[in-house]
Amino acid sequence: MKAPFRGWRHVLTTFLLVAATLVIGQGSAYADYPGNQCDDAAQDDIVTVSGETWICGYDGDIDDYIWKPEFEELGPPNYWIFSYGWATSSTGSYEHGTRSRMEFLPDGVHTGGDDFSYRNGSRWRTTHISENLLYYWDGSTWVQCGGTGQVSGSSSFTFAPTWGWGGACGESRYYATTAWSWQWTGSAWNGSSAWSGFVWVPCRGCLAAADKPPAPTGRPPAEPPQPPVGPPGRLKLRPPTGTTPQSLHM
Repeated sequence: MKAPFRGWRHVLTTFLLVAATLVIGQGSAYADYPGNQCDDAAQDDIVTVSGETWICGYDGDIDDYIWKPEFEELGPPNYWIFSYGWATSSTGSYEHGTRSRMEFLPDGVHTGGDDFSYRNGSRWRTTHISENLLYYWDGSTWVQCGGTGQVSGSSSFTFAPTWGWGGACGESRYYATTAWSWQWTGSAWNGSSAWSGFVWVPCRGCLAAADKPPAPTGRPPAEPPQPPVGPPGRLKLRPPTGTTPQSLHM
């Protein structure tokens, strides 16, 4: 049985710029969270899905084995910039974790709102809701330029949708996301939000790379999205706002 997880937050940022003369082909390869089993027996297993590489490993934030972003030179695109953050919450015997992912791949900007669900310290299958708010840094403040709205899933203890935004709201900018996710406890929605940290999205068609401006500071004002309305089966989900993502994978 999994020990009770820890209710604290952190942000991890990894910058991976591998090929100086990267050729970006036509079409899109949108990211997908692995569906493979990840537990102590699968520790260090590596899976590459839609241009992203994941490794099964122990994570102290939720005291469990989960798929974590990782770089491994296994083939195209060999180019991935990502940052992610954690938040946890609990109510009674129900425990919940949100992982917020901000990513840049050759086909553009991606965000993820991952939901990990537990009951009495063990993985628990339930209905999940996730959404992402997308922000860019205008040089002095964070500006929201899109929201995915809420989506639902219930196939596992984890629900990890990834949205593809393409060019999002412009290149040569810093981007970040706030992810919200909720688990259904049988009587209410238990949720949390996490800030991803930021990544730099360069201009892919420019002859010369633009100099990065000073790094962003702070976060957007805390205005959490409203939790889902109604129980599973009679849900009223929040629709997308602003710029909407190009694709949705779950």
